[in-house]
Amino acid sequence: MKKLNKNEDFQRQPAIIAGVSLIFMTLAAFFSYGYVHSSLVIQEDANRTYDLLQSSLSLLHLGIGGWLVIIFTDLIVTWAFYKVLKPVHPFLCLIGRSSPPPLYHHSCHSCFPLMEGQPSHSKRFRGSRTGDGQHSSF
Repeated sequence: MKKLNKNEDFQRQPAIIAGVSLIFMTLAAFFSYGYVHSSLVIQEDANRTYDLLQSSLSLLHLGIGGWLVIIFTDLIVTWAFYKVLKPVHPFLCLIGRSSPPPLYHHSCHSCFPLMEGQPSHSKRFRGSRTGDGQHSSF
């Protein structure tokens, strides 16, 4: 087995912590969003959703606990990635650390609008520019 130098050893432990935290985050997301949300929320029927929430309060509380696990592990992963990337490039690891999650979610929804059932925003890119300043569509 290769002997690690001091710098690689300091990077190895946060990398393992990040990996384990990502696994916990994935499992919590599968449970909270995949199972709890799909079991308790009926998109077209608010009254049925209310009845399901009232009848399954323990499941709702477990789902909320899952979201808290996701938030906590997200903070751990952010810290661990900062520790791993700091020796590589100190400035760039600060930029990645300081970007807020809402910007990430906004960019994901604009790139993958069909995942959320929202209409595509790509209609404005369907046409090509003609010489007279008009857009032509397919």
